[in-house]
Amino acid sequence: MAHHPVTIRLGSDNVPLPDGDPAVKAVIGDTLRFSSPDGDLRINFVEPLGSFREVAVNVVHRLVEHGTFRYQCGLTVDGKEFGWPKDPRTTAGGEIIVERPRNT
Repeated sequence: MAHHPVTIRLGSDNVPLPDGDPAVKAVIGDTLRFSSPDGDLRINFVEPLGSFREVAVNVVHRLVEHGTFRYQCGLTVDGKEFGWPKDPRTTAGGEIIVERPRNT
């Protein structure tokens, strides 16, 4: 099993984005942790059928389902909001691609 730290940074265009590949590839059982050194971070997963689910940051999450999970992110820096939810159409975010473990 692997751990996937996802660090969100405020980009030069004021859009919060993952520092590195915006698509994390993982396997059921891996762990994931979102954090940001730039400000107060919010992560919102886009659920099937258009509903949303905000998740805790700076906490280790174990991945238990396979699929592709898109997320939006927002940062508050010095009292100013960037990304989601201030701009619901933001490109701030990425995706987590979780596969089933391969039998070896």
